[in-house]
Amino acid sequence: MNRGFLYTVLATALTILFNCSETQASPVSPIVEDGGKPYDRKYIPSGRPTLAPYAFVRFCAANPSQCEAENQTSQAPPAVEISKGLTAVPVAYARQQNDLALTTPTQKATVSAGSEGTGAGPVELTPQRRDDLQRINRRVNASIRPQMEADGDDVWQIAPISGDCEDYALTKRRDLIEQGWPSHVLRMATARTFDGEGHAVLVVTTSQGDLVLDNRTNAIKPWNHTDLRFIKVQSAEDPRQWGQM
Repeated sequence: MNRGFLYTVLATALTILFNCSETQASPVSPIVEDGGKPYDRKYIPSGRPTLAPYAFVRFCAANPSQCEAENQTSQAPPAVEISKGLTAVPVAYARQQNDLALTTPTQKATVSAGSEGTGAGPVELTPQRRDDLQRINRRVNASIRPQMEADGDDVWQIAPISGDCEDYALTKRRDLIEQGWPSHVLRMATARTFDGEGHAVLVVTTSQGDLVLDNRTNAIKPWNHTDLRFIKVQSAEDPRQWGQM
């Protein structure tokens, strides 16, 4: 066989090989949300306004200081999710609150579920802040005795002797605020577990992404590395408002 022909074949094969390598190494286009904005998977994507959990509205009525927005003296009443079997707040009042909340300017706009649009943005996850998260997550997980509440009798509380998932999350939120954390980066979220069980956790917006503090584990994980299917989350601008996920 002609040696020149062999050289030609070899050169062609090497050219194809190097071209494939260059193609495989080329950068992948970023995922974009509606409107063409790049989507960073570290943060929970923004969602439309939705009804706040009914038990959360009752919690805010009993603990208004825990539901105040930063640098804001008054808020629109939260839209509420009316559930059967809950009678601590009259249903007529709940429906009135719904009507008011859904017609306020803050409720018409898309609720920012991530760090964008909050004005202040995420906190820098310094070694001290990471220690805060780990220490408070472990302490609260150990301090409350787990106790499931019956359907229709769910009461959200801070630091009860015994309680369920949202009580752990609310307690962690309060404790972090007392440590100097800004409230807009500490948001309640509801979800379903891998087994389909209703659940609530605390989502913390940091420079390393949205991190989840969960009473089922002392490990702190990014929101998209958990076994949870998120349903709704508090707005960063106004904790009385919630957004879909």
